[in-house]
Amino acid sequence: MRRNWSTIFSYASAVLVFFIAASWAILYATGYKIDWQDWSLKKIGFILIETYPKGASIKLAGKSIDKVTPTTIKRLLPKTYQIELTKDTYRPWTGDVVVESGLVAEQRNILLTLQDLPTTVLWEHPIDRLMANGDNSRLALVVKNELWLWDVKNKKDALILSPTLLSQQIKDRNITDITKGSLVPISFAPDNKTLLVQSRGARNYYWLSVDSDNGRITWLASGKNITNWKWINNTELGFLQNNQLNLIITSSKQIKTLATNIIDYGLIDGNLYAVNKNKAGKFTLVKVDRGGFIPSEEISELRPASNYYLGKIKNNWLVIATTGNLSTILLSDKSSDGLVWQTLADKVTGKVLWDDTYLIFAQDGKLTTLEWKDVTKPKIIADHFKGDLVHFSFDTILYWDIQKLHSIDLTGQNNYDLLSLSSADEFAIVEPQMSKWLLLDTKTRYLSEVTLREKQNSLINF
Repeated sequence: MRRNWSTIFSYASAVLVFFIAASWAILYATGYKIDWQDWSLKKIGFILIETYPKGASIKLAGKSIDKVTPTTIKRLLPKTYQIELTKDTYRPWTGDVVVESGLVAEQRNILLTLQDLPTTVLWEHPIDRLMANGDNSRLALVVKNELWLWDVKNKKDALILSPTLLSQQIKDRNITDITKGSLVPISFAPDNKTLLVQSRGARNYYWLSVDSDNGRITWLASGKNITNWKWINNTELGFLQNNQLNLIITSSKQIKTLATNIIDYGLIDGNLYAVNKNKAGKFTLVKVDRGGFIPSEEISELRPASNYYLGKIKNNWLVIATTGNLSTILLSDKSSDGLVWQTLADKVTGKVLWDDTYLIFAQDGKLTTLEWKDVTKPKIIADHFKGDLVHFSFDTILYWDIQKLHSIDLTGQNNYDLLSLSSADEFAIVEPQMSKWLLLDTKTRYLSEVTLREKQNSLINF
């Protein structure tokens, strides 16, 4: 019997094609792709991109794709991709994104900034100082020897402190020195209504509280050796005087000494903690009993320093110990013997910033970041960094340098000059996604509103 080789070959080819197609379909469905550069089979990854505002065009590895943000780019081989984002009237954004097998590389916090920043003058009075409350809904504005309150939402002003108001409400033999003093707003209470104010007179410094709702002014204390005022709650203030930690009740002006030999202190989770220098010269982190005089609980010994910041990150202590112009950043860990301190960075200059994911600081002239999930891998964002850190959110760092405010993101590739600014303290962020700021105009010292990007109300608030 004669064989039909053409038929056999056709059947064999069909079977082979079927198995190849079926295998390819299975591999495709389970997330695999051929890397033709090395002829290997690799599991794919994805890139998720969100921008503020949305609607940015995308280039991936130099090639335009038919998508705009927010979007997910699918079925990518694991490697590093360069992404370029553009949007009309906005500055471009460029970043390298590492795609790993089977994972989604997220770029959720990309802030795009307008090329030209629209500016509107809100208040045509030369302002000496500006300070925002906790939720940036109110600004304290110092104009000569008067203190004004600016309502951000309603764009209205109100005079809350002046020599006349002081003379009417404060009965003190030093009232002349108080009314002629230079006013400095210190901080708002947690309710964002009561404001702590310092008057720097010729003979002494005076501390006052002002209720911005009813205009009531209360004299609290005087002295040039009073430092570190902190609101404990809406009616209680802590302060240091001659290394004594004191508590003052604003309504009654009753002062209570809580602890002695205190270098610095902080309020964490409703409790007072301080750094105590004992008779043996050791510096110890303690919990302060607000009802008594002696620190009630020693927590851990610390390295000596002139000032301390006390905080917590994911139930671990974060301590920034500062002497002179240099700081050491310490993170605690628990052991069988108590707390063990890990030095995250030494010889840090200037301010330190962080959120729940990142720590930002300047060290050895380099702008550096750490992720809390792995603090052993620092990443340098910028070399030759000399600026003063101001703010960090949405993966964007604001810093001030040579009378200008700049922004740089965590990629280090998008570094922009934003605004001329005489001081790092002369602006406030008042809208979600850092979209709108209030600041003092460098030349006129007027209060001005600047728009950096379109606000997206559908996204969570800043």
